[in-house]
Amino acid sequence: MYSSFLVLLVAVFIGRFIQITAFKNLSDKDKVKVLSENIMQLSQMSLIIIMGMVFVFYILLNQYPQQYKPVSIIFSGSILLLRVITYTIERKNMTANNVPQDYINKYFVSWLIITFGIIAFVLLSINQFIVKA
Repeated sequence: MYSSFLVLLVAVFIGRFIQITAFKNLSDKDKVKVLSENIMQLSQMSLIIIMGMVFVFYILLNQYPQQYKPVSIIFSGSILLLRVITYTIERKNMTANNVPQDYINKYFVSWLIITFGIIAFVLLSINQFIVKA
């Protein structure tokens, strides 16, 4: 289970590093666009919700190991849906704020890495239950 958390943390750090590097390369005028209230609030709220979902997923797997399949399917579907909706809204807001396309592309790469990290987290987390079955 610890390796799954490690993979998730590494993916989040790599994704955030890409995003921060892209942000540093923006002009001051464009940084203000990225830091607009609606984009920042959505990003922060999404991160908090995802952290909460990961915590609940971990608790549920430990409390109900025999139910790993439905828990994993529900968690995976919910988190992927949340990630896609959040990305779509954030991209729409960035486009509306005229954020440079280069930053939006790097933001997508960051989003993709974190999303793959979440998928790897789920797969590694349920792997221990598949092996036991």
